[in-house]
Amino acid sequence: MPDGKILAGGNFENYGPPRVAGFIAVRFLPDGTLDPAFGDAGSGAGRITLPSPNSNMQATAMQVQSDGRTILAGYRISPGYRVALGRFTPDGTADQSFGTGGAVYSTFTGVYNWFFGLALLPDQKLLAAGAVQYSADSGLKDILLARYHVPPPTPLQIWRVTWFGSPADSGPGADENDCEHDGLPNFMEYATLSHPLEFTANPCRPAGEGRFTYSRPAAALTEFSYIPESAPSPGGPWSSSGLTSSVLTDDRTVQTIEVAPSSPSSRLFLRLRVTKL
Repeated sequence: MPDGKILAGGNFENYGPPRVAGFIAVRFLPDGTLDPAFGDAGSGAGRITLPSPNSNMQATAMQVQSDGRTILAGYRISPGYRVALGRFTPDGTADQSFGTGGAVYSTFTGVYNWFFGLALLPDQKLLAAGAVQYSADSGLKDILLARYHVPPPTPLQIWRVTWFGSPADSGPGADENDCEHDGLPNFMEYATLSHPLEFTANPCRPAGEGRFTYSRPAAALTEFSYIPESAPSPGGPWSSSGLTSSVLTDDRTVQTIEVAPSSPSSRLFLRLRVTKL
């Protein structure tokens, strides 16, 4: 790898009981020791497994995407010969935004399907190459080529995986869920860089008369709109007119925004309306 670390992929099998097999990725430091920053608690530092219970898995090819995610290709022998893909995050966890639980299984024509090669295309699609066998006793085989569309996870999905373990807009990580009952649903916590599991009093910080500042992920601008509003009373009417937003800092990851009146105003109440695009 560019930093001198070594990434290896393969397969493992535990005869149990219960019998479990699957893909495994292992990362080593340049001195040959296991990388403690890679892997999850279930598999131990330095390695990550993607198990498939009651089956036999074979990994035959590996690629690393530009964002550091590792993809393994191969096949599952039982139940049934099915081709398989597995993806891991850069820190060594099963990528929950890929397939189901980090794995994709496909069945094509014939009784046996194998993947033996994997390529990353310029448009980030995956091209896998292998073979099919049409019947158990004929021995007749053909070349198998399969292309997979793998859209990269959105910044919000990555945030959900970080905090809730799943990219799905459901369960504890649902956009409208308010885990700590502070009045801010998850999507607002993400959009204002607030901690989703700790009480947040107000993500907007007073900055003088009629002014406030707030922070936001730069990537969130592709998914959310930010509209400051003012009103003469809490009951409204609320309006965005007469307010200007200025970028105070921008490191391409986090932006700090200041909202200020463009002219003296009698509107005493301010708020930030965040809407999903």
